[in-house]
Amino acid sequence: MQVLWHPSLSVLHVPIVWGIKYDIEMLAKILHAVVAMIVLFFFLLLPSAGTSQLQSKWQASLHGGLSSISGDVKARTGVGGGFSLQRNINNVFAIRADYTGSINKGLDVTPRTAEGINDNSVNDPWHYLYPNNRLFVANYRAAIHRLSASAVASIFNWHVPRTAYKLNTYGMLGYSLLSADVSIDAATANEQPYNYAGINFNASRKDVRQQLKQLMDGRFDRVAYYKNMPYHERKKIQFYYGINAGLGFGFSLNEKIELGLERRLTVAFSDHLDGIKHRGRSDLIHYTSLQINYKFGSLLNKTARKLTPSGPGTMVTSNHIIHTVSNIVNATVRGEAVSSGADTNYYFILQFKPAVPGNVSQLHSAFIRLETKQVVALPYAGVASSLRAGKEFSYRIRVPREALESLAANKATELKIETSTFALEDRLVPGSQSVFSSISNQLLRH
Repeated sequence: MQVLWHPSLSVLHVPIVWGIKYDIEMLAKILHAVVAMIVLFFFLLLPSAGTSQLQSKWQASLHGGLSSISGDVKARTGVGGGFSLQRNINNVFAIRADYTGSINKGLDVTPRTAEGINDNSVNDPWHYLYPNNRLFVANYRAAIHRLSASAVASIFNWHVPRTAYKLNTYGMLGYSLLSADVSIDAATANEQPYNYAGINFNASRKDVRQQLKQLMDGRFDRVAYYKNMPYHERKKIQFYYGINAGLGFGFSLNEKIELGLERRLTVAFSDHLDGIKHRGRSDLIHYTSLQINYKFGSLLNKTARKLTPSGPGTMVTSNHIIHTVSNIVNATVRGEAVSSGADTNYYFILQFKPAVPGNVSQLHSAFIRLETKQVVALPYAGVASSLRAGKEFSYRIRVPREALESLAANKATELKIETSTFALEDRLVPGSQSVFSSISNQLLRH
C-alpha cells in the first residue's frame, strides 16, 4: 500500500492512501464533527460531574491583544479585542462563548507574478492589473469577526499559601464562525497599477517596507479574490468556519477578579483571508491577549447570614434585640474550602461596612471569642487594602483546621477585626452565635 502526501493537507501533514482523494473541505467536515462532539459532551454530560468544589458559577471577561494571520503573504502584527462568558461546570471543566474582532494586515517584501495564484482567474484583481508576468507586491487588510464555542479544561491549579492569590493553567478547544472583510491595495487612486521599478528589493526588509509605504496610498479599496466570483458580483464580507485551540493562564487577585494571559490559534478552513489563494493551505489566525475576568454566582455556602446590627445602636435578628458596639455594620459571612493536592485550606469571607476608615494587611487578624471564653485568632489572607467608612468591604481570613474544629464545637459570642486604626468589635446577637459553628461544620464535611 503506497502512502502519499496530498498538497492540500501539507500544513497539517496528514498522510492519505493512494486512490482515495482528500481535500481541505473533507478534512474540515471531519474536524468539525470531532469538535462538535467534544463540545456537545461538555454541554450535556459533564454537568452531572457535580459542583461540590465550585466557587463561582459564571465568569465574564474582557480581552484585548495582538493578532496576525499565517498565510501566503508576510503578516504584520494587528490588534484585536472582545468579550466572553464562561459557565463553570466544576473546578476542572467549563464551556465558553466568545466574540473576538481583529484588524489584520500583511505586506510582502519580495515581488511575485499573478500566475499560479487565485486559480489563475481573470476575476482576480492581481491578474487584472498585473497580467503577462508583471511583478507586484502582495498585501491585504482583513477585518475579521469570530464567534466561538469552546470547551475549557483546567490543567494545573496552585494557591499561594496564606494569600488569596491563585494561579490556574488551562487549555481550550472549540468551533468558530468567522466573517471576513478582506481588501487589497493594488492600484493608485487613478486605477493604475503601481510601478515597482524604483523599489530596491535587495535592501533590508525594513527599508523595502519603507519604500513600499511611500509608493502605495494605503487605501485598500479593492475586494480580494474569492472563489472565482466575478469581481462586480463579489460580496465584501464573506463567511467561513474553523476550529480554535488555545492555552491560558489566570491569576486570581481575590475571589471575584482574575487577570489572564491567553494564546489562541484558529484554523480557518479557507485560503482567502490574506487576499491570495495559493496551494490551498488553510490560513491560521493567531491571537495573544490580556484578560480581566469577573467571577460571579458563588455556589459554595451561598447562604449569607446576618451577624451584626444593620446600623449603629441595635438590630433585630431572629427576633432577638441586643445592644452592640456597632462598628461592624450589615455583616454577612460565608465559608470557603480550597483544595490543592492533598491539602485543603479553609477561609471565612466577611462582608461588612466599617464604621471608621483604616487599612488592613497580612499583619492583621480577626478574633472570635467563643462561649468557653477561648479566643481564636485568624490571620487576614487578602491583599493589602483600605477601608472607607460606610463602604462595603470583603475581609478574607484563613482558618487553620484546629481552629475550625474549635469553632464547629462552640458558639461564638464576639467578633473583633484588626485594622491600622481601630479594632472593629461587636457582640453577636443570640440568633447568630451559631453561624460560625454551622459554617465550620459544613467546611469540615467538605
